[in-house]
Amino acid sequence: DEIANSGAVTEAIPLLLWAASDPKEDAQAAKIDAAKFYQFTEKYREDFLKFYNKLNIIGATKFLQEHAEESGTQGVNWVLVFAKILEKKVAGQTEEKEHGLPSLVAWAVRNTGPGTKLTSVKRETLVSFLLSHKTDILKYTNAGDVDGLVKFLDSTKAESTSNDVDWKTVINDLKDNRQLFKSSCGLLGLQLCDNIKQ
Repeated sequence: DEIANSGAVTEAIPLLLWAASDPKEDAQAAKIDAAKFYQFTEKYREDFLKFYNKLNIIGATKFLQEHAEESGTQGVNWVLVFAKILEKKVAGQTEEKEHGLPSLVAWAVRNTGPGTKLTSVKRETLVSFLLSHKTDILKYTNAGDVDGLVKFLDSTKAESTSNDVDWKTVINDLKDNRQLFKSSCGLLGLQLCDNIKQ
């Protein structure tokens, strides 16, 4: 992976997807300030890419431990976090298979800002907004409330710089073609349940 010259984000974003996890599904993600962590990974994007390309987990862990305060991740057990990321990699789980808020965050990272059709949207502002409103968004996704989520995102367009985003289309697409309204369930949380009442 390398950082695209166009300004679009094309490299793998495993730590960001982890940071967007539902705190109920990931005890480590529950400990962090997700928006602060995202801004930190943006600041050190090249460093994280080097760690990822070399699968240098020891280096990444040390780097994150040394920057715990700056990255908003005090108390995180990185061994568990990287074990989960590696497990997904080994199992061949792609970004498309992410469920819940990570699927919305992945959409925002890939489809807004420089190098995309939605150049008017400030990518960093939108992603930070989504992460800092994790609790609000999860309330809608876990209740299977498509209209409620669309209304929330429409009513906060100025704050999230997403004036040119057609949230109704985006959210319905993520509902139908990704797994935005699904959450872990069943024994050990290994299954996915649809939160939309049929």
